[in-house]
Amino acid sequence: MLPTTITNTQDWKAETFAVFSGLRGLCILWVFWQHSTMRIKGSYQSNPVTADRNNFNTATFLILTGFTTWMQQRGQKVRYSSFMLRNYFSLIPLNVLCIVCSGVPVSLEKVNISTFWQAYIVIANMCGFGMFSAAEGFTGAVVDPAKERMLAASEIEYFGSMLFLLFGVYALFHWALTSSKTLRSLFQNSCIPAFVIANLMIVCSFLLGALDSNPITSLIAGGQIQLLPMLMLGVCASELRHQMSAKVVAVMGHWLTIDTLFAAFLAVTFWPYSYSYKVSGSSAAEGFKDPMSVALLTMQMVFFCLLLMALSCQAFHKKRSIIVHFVLRRTLLTDVFAKFSYTFYLFALPVLFLYYPAWVKMLPGGSQFDWNKVGWLQWILQLLMSMAVAMLAQWWQDEYVVSVYMSVRQYLDEGQFWNLWTSEQNPLCWHSEEPVVETTVAPTATANEDPLQKLEAQDCHSIKQQARS
Repeated sequence: MLPTTITNTQDWKAETFAVFSGLRGLCILWVFWQHSTMRIKGSYQSNPVTADRNNFNTATFLILTGFTTWMQQRGQKVRYSSFMLRNYFSLIPLNVLCIVCSGVPVSLEKVNISTFWQAYIVIANMCGFGMFSAAEGFTGAVVDPAKERMLAASEIEYFGSMLFLLFGVYALFHWALTSSKTLRSLFQNSCIPAFVIANLMIVCSFLLGALDSNPITSLIAGGQIQLLPMLMLGVCASELRHQMSAKVVAVMGHWLTIDTLFAAFLAVTFWPYSYSYKVSGSSAAEGFKDPMSVALLTMQMVFFCLLLMALSCQAFHKKRSIIVHFVLRRTLLTDVFAKFSYTFYLFALPVLFLYYPAWVKMLPGGSQFDWNKVGWLQWILQLLMSMAVAMLAQWWQDEYVVSVYMSVRQYLDEGQFWNLWTSEQNPLCWHSEEPVVETTVAPTATANEDPLQKLEAQDCHSIKQQARS
């Protein structure tokens, strides 16, 4: 393997990000496959015992995000206010727009929900806490079907809020390492802390997943709370990648290693294993308790992290793996599905479950929409419609939201907000009226003097000299 390595690897991160872009496009197709076929009886995605492993498609985005973010910011100083502001405008406006689009059909119905909870849903989503917006269900008073659909429209779009809050956790982690030399040297000079934290994230994911049947935790992030540790798992995997020796990089980056890891990941993901569960309970929660299912889920996380590390090492070799050369480098994945992956993830849901069935009913001779009659032609039509809406939403983001972000950023950078807040005319800002103490500064050679006073003093001095003479 060593003769295939190269030494000119200055742009290994750029090539890694390009390959990750193709992987992101492949993962978003996996997400769409699940969402578009999960209601078709007899399909693979409709099987409850495979839901826990199929839900890992969302975890791939969190792990990828943590991995790439740490690659960019490892050892770098970060302005955390700008970091969170940028992520807010990148995630939350689109998330709110998608919730609005999802709630329009429901809002046409008579929804029995109090003004307080309506205000709570709006404020929670606008502030980036939309993954908790279904808290109205804590009261146990959700009996109106229209109300359930209204809450579901807000609850199902949890991904943007979850990612935004996880970025906040990442910012705290990065700040702790930056401000403490001891923690930074402990985490970056040895692979043991990153390895231990990665294992803790996996265990924490299982513990949270086992709580999916709880009526309270099922209302947080659509019941997908097992995804919360995944971003930090990606961070730890990225740190382990940075601490690899040259020999390990050479082995991990070989094309046989990458194709083997990809095949192993597919094998554990689609392995035909089933377990018993209660019909009234949550099959996903039982999957996080069954020993064989836990083993498959663990291998799924481990193989995906190893795959990311191996893909980041491939730039040190001349040859590329089969999956990279023939699949992940294709323009359709990198420039279309990866580019619009976030908006495609969000807006495919209302298209699939709200607008497409309503459109089918409006067709001449249309009747009740039946998911079991959806074939390949309708699946491709759903894909194209979802991508068209995603592109339109991304255009709205680039055209309007980005300009608002730039204005807010400029407003904050120039200190106008701080000056507005600390103004003496602001009734919300308290100013202490301290007595002004006048101090006299002794004249020095560097002090600024009035030139007229200086000339008068010189004239008086010359007059006195003339009088003495």
